[in-house]
Amino acid sequence: LTVNVANVISGELADFKLEILQNDIVVQEIEFNIPIGIIDEFSPTFCDYGYYAIESRDVGNFESPQYNWLEIDPDLGGNGILIGADHLTSDGYIKIISLPFPFPFFGYFYHFISVCSEGWIAMGETENVFHRNRNIPSGVGPNAMIAPFWDDIEDGELYVYFDEEDHCFIIEWSEWHNVYNPECMETFQVILYDPEYYPTPTGDGEILFQYKEIHNVDQDENYATVGLEDETQTQGLLMTFAGIYPQTVQPLENETAILFTIKEGPDIPFLTINPSSITISVDPETIITEDIILFNNSGENSDISYTISFSHFSKNSGRSVNNRNIENDFILYASGQFIPVMPMNLLFYLVHNSPDGEPVYGVKLDFPSGFYVNAATDVGTLLYNNETGDGAEVSWGFGNGEVISPSSPVWFHANVTIDENLTQPVDIGWYIEGDGTGAEPHSVSGTFTIYPTSDVYFWISHPNGGEKLLPGIQDSVKWDHYGDAEIVKIQLSRDRGFSWEILENETNNTGFYEFIVTGPLSDECKIKVGTTDNEYFDISDSLFQISALNIQYPASGSILSFGETDTIIWNDIGGIDKVNIEFADNYQYSWETLAAEIDNLGLYEFSVPGPPSEFCKIRISSLDGVVVNTSDVFTIVDSPINWINTNQSLGIITAGESETITLSLSSENLEAGTYEAYMKIETDFGQKVYLPVCLEVFSNIPPVENYKLYQNYPNPFNPFTRIRFDLPEPAKVNLQIFNLKGQLVKIL
Repeated sequence: LTVNVANVISGELADFKLEILQNDIVVQEIEFNIPIGIIDEFSPTFCDYGYYAIESRDVGNFESPQYNWLEIDPDLGGNGILIGADHLTSDGYIKIISLPFPFPFFGYFYHFISVCSEGWIAMGETENVFHRNRNIPSGVGPNAMIAPFWDDIEDGELYVYFDEEDHCFIIEWSEWHNVYNPECMETFQVILYDPEYYPTPTGDGEILFQYKEIHNVDQDENYATVGLEDETQTQGLLMTFAGIYPQTVQPLENETAILFTIKEGPDIPFLTINPSSITISVDPETIITEDIILFNNSGENSDISYTISFSHFSKNSGRSVNNRNIENDFILYASGQFIPVMPMNLLFYLVHNSPDGEPVYGVKLDFPSGFYVNAATDVGTLLYNNETGDGAEVSWGFGNGEVISPSSPVWFHANVTIDENLTQPVDIGWYIEGDGTGAEPHSVSGTFTIYPTSDVYFWISHPNGGEKLLPGIQDSVKWDHYGDAEIVKIQLSRDRGFSWEILENETNNTGFYEFIVTGPLSDECKIKVGTTDNEYFDISDSLFQISALNIQYPASGSILSFGETDTIIWNDIGGIDKVNIEFADNYQYSWETLAAEIDNLGLYEFSVPGPPSEFCKIRISSLDGVVVNTSDVFTIVDSPINWINTNQSLGIITAGESETITLSLSSENLEAGTYEAYMKIETDFGQKVYLPVCLEVFSNIPPVENYKLYQNYPNPFNPFTRIRFDLPEPAKVNLQIFNLKGQLVKIL
């Protein structure tokens, strides 16, 4: 066969279907594809769906992306927002982010992404952390993955930023260490482009990977995985795995870029709606109907299922990532192990990068007994307050010296002499206080652990207190160890260490043990790691949690009314006398206190706060912060939407067909005024269409021209004046009297 092609790119896949017939009956079908043209490492890389990757060094009849690093790390002059963890394990953490625009990807619409510390994002929401990278496509890992550098990396910072001018959303992994070779620093970013401003033939969104500094060195764990994968994990576009690169892909290098775009492929099934908005004016106690038309713009065989609901909120309301305060600051200990007896300088760093510019007013370190503080250097412009002695609380600033504005980490020393009997890991508390000019919180605190030089101890690092482990989820025990113990025993306690169950009776002393978390639930868990004869061991310093204080209400889908009295309900398994309750209206980017140090009764009656939002959460925690549980997302509205309904709330529309939906709008029992809501249509492909509906209810009060207020006389006056007014009929009247400053002075 000879096949002539035109308007294609070298490397593009030509799809074929071979039919084998016997007596005019098809007995077998074989589908295959063939790359078009002469391909090499400078050709684009295609997948069956239609996405293809163009590297910055590719050449051909296309436009290659230019490496143009968009710095968002505030320490390096960017405007990004530092993000932490929603879901934390020993392997890393995940933060769920609301996208500023809907993003179609492999035929599905997404409104949220899960950003993982291990070098990937997943479209949608997931709590599972995967650092052991695999091939693409693969059933291992999250669905709908975008992986710029999926590998085992640690100790870096994650930033996000919405560039409103260029209509793109940027996620940056800044200065992460490769676990295989910690000297190798990984800095890279993903850019998602708003499809409304960067259209593609199918409607799928474009994605750019950029590599400022990259080292693909993790040979023991199959190097890094780079590529895309769809929701079903059955198709994707692989750039590299296990150090192997396809024929069309060049090895990862610094200052390079990869653009994922789409030339042609299946049309994304999507709905359009007519009209695009509804505004109706009615008299009181009136019911009126309005028809709208939904149209399925899909190609063949793409039926769309839809559901209809009503909301106070449009697609542009809800979460933001403007978490601009001092809560991301911390003190870093950098000296390694301590040596008892001899005086030594302990090196610390103040890491301060408040995006809203709030300066640091003061810093404290709380040393334990056995640490004799001899002296200390200043912390930048914060001057040392000369505290010394055994177990001293040492401070800098608090009016002594000048405040520190956001900057690169500031180093400082504390000179200490350590008691020779200290042979266990030691916790040092730290505290940072801002000057109060930014957003709350204005102070943060924490602890870090330092270890003695020793040959015989175990030191558990995870779970070591404060973690939340989830039943049924894979997690790990991690520990540091010294000495010649080759085999260890690992045990779990659910009752503060009074009784123990064996997780593993004998395992290699590698410092790492993986297991599936099981019930029963408990807030009082500890881990023990030690020799099989229990002669040497370590136990978690503090309690960790296997899911507790589980919030039953508000639940997913709950709708609460602003200003009304409602009740938070939770389950408790005992052992916690008092709790704190917090509220967030922006999907836990920032929290405000609803109740502090209240009795743990399992319920709390409260006045529903505002502003109205569809991304609200409740968080309940023990006073020491060890046990924390967060509710599902619920909605707070300013008033119920009971004046609008539809003749059907769900349906299926075949490709190329339309369906008429009838809305009923009622002004019964409504006061005169304007009422607004959104009809939300959501499809099984994730598309959300919002139809704004406005109902104006007229008043039965006569027209305004039938009312008149006359100038008072005399004016000025002393001691009295007359105020005349006209009404269309007798009525009770209030007159408000103001002075020249606009202040209310009397009501008649």
